Amino acid sequence: MKRFTLFNTLVLIIFSLALVVSAGDKSHEHHAENVIKVDDMGHETALCACGKEVSVTESTSKYVNEGKTYYLCSDECKAQVNKSASTILPALDIKVMAKKAELGTLGNVYAVSETGEKTAKCACGMDLKVNDSTVKREYNGQTYYICSDKCAAVFDKDPKKFIDAVK
Repeated sequence: MKRFTLFNTLVLIIFSLALVVSAGDKSHEHHAENVIKVDDMGHETALCACGKEVSVTESTSKYVNEGKTYYLCSDECKAQVNKSASTILPALDIKVMAKKAELGTLGNVYAVSETGEKTAKCACGMDLKVNDSTVKREYNGQTYYICSDKCAAVFDKDPKKFIDAVK
């Protein structure tokens, strides 16, 4: 009976530790569509529809459209988005991608055109226009676009080496 009790105690301790570790891990949380950066403390900065950067707090104005959340700098911007969401939000999505590319937080994408076309730098040095058929890999929450199956094999073998090569 003692052995069973000790085993149960150990299981409870391990389970409790796992809960504590996962509670501190915010990487699984869903961010709003227009969050452009998150600092080491987990504070988010979003790009408002008007172009201003917004420090996200509990009181930051939000707009939800088709299950997607957008942070806005003011109730006035929220009213504008509410009035013209079908034109403002697609344009905002492109601006957010461009800002993330500028900040280096969009994988290996370094440019986004006004129409949303992405350009990425492969580890071999090749620039590539990203489309639906472009080879891609996910690593640490980022998408990396790859020019060929040969470069994909390099990525698969050592993602960090690939990523370091495109920085």
